[in-house]
Amino acid sequence: MANLHSLGDRGTLPKSGKPGDVYYHKGVVYLTLADGKLTPLQRLHDTFAQLGITAIVGAPGRDGRDGVDGKNGRDGVDGKDGKDGAKGDRGDISVVGDQELQAAIAKLKAKQAAAMAIVLEVLNRRPESPAVAIARAHMMRIKKALES
Repeated sequence: MANLHSLGDRGTLPKSGKPGDVYYHKGVVYLTLADGKLTPLQRLHDTFAQLGITAIVGAPGRDGRDGVDGKNGRDGVDGKDGKDGAKGDRGDISVVGDQELQAAIAKLKAKQAAAMAIVLEVLNRRPESPAVAIARAHMMRIKKALES
């Protein structure tokens, strides 16, 4: 009688076996041929298909039983905290006063206005284009939102 040998993902596959025995190793099923050599079952299937040999396919079998539940893993309670890392370099952030903040806002608004002026100038070069009219309308909405 043939035997099924399951090696899972560990161990090594033997070089030979008893004819008819089946081995399962790292997701591959091997069949032991008459000469004792182990051959992947998929290779036999592919060889038969190349030769034009088709197998009779029967009805699917029933589902197998559920296996036994394994043991629960560790809960991690006994883990230890790692060491704190070295203190990082001082950052580039600085605290500014109201005057500096107002000046930065004014500078940003001036840059936005200059960018909007460039876009509108380019759009005004083709005033007859429907696409430009749509883009200009959107840009005017953006300009109003930036001014408020």
